[in-house]
Amino acid sequence: MVSESDILPPEYKKNDTTNLSINGQENNQHIKGILTMKDKKTPEAPDVRLVLIEWIDSVQPVSNWVYLSDYKPHQPIKCVSVGYLIHDGKDVKALAPNMGETGSEINIQAAGIIHIPSCSILKISDLIVKEVA
Repeated sequence: MVSESDILPPEYKKNDTTNLSINGQENNQHIKGILTMKDKKTPEAPDVRLVLIEWIDSVQPVSNWVYLSDYKPHQPIKCVSVGYLIHDGKDVKALAPNMGETGSEINIQAAGIIHIPSCSILKISDLIVKEVA
């Protein structure tokens, strides 16, 4: 016969009492036999740093029809982006200019994330944060 412990992941346990317990704390919800988290480790906030990235980008596409004999090439443009470096990969860097829930290791959030190809990056400069409210 297969028991619950054979099919449930080890971080779950069946509570034998009528109270819900999470990490040893009783919650008085009076639900008999509820599945609860047992010593579940919460994910840590990623190690991020505030940076300024100087990089090269292509120009906006030409939207009109152009005779090839009249075409003049455009030079790439230099861009500057500031934000938290949330991914520092070999092929791409991910930069988040907006961070929320910064005081929480498990609920930290990012918005407006830009992905910059590493081959386009000219320079990455660390910025110093004196104080975050």
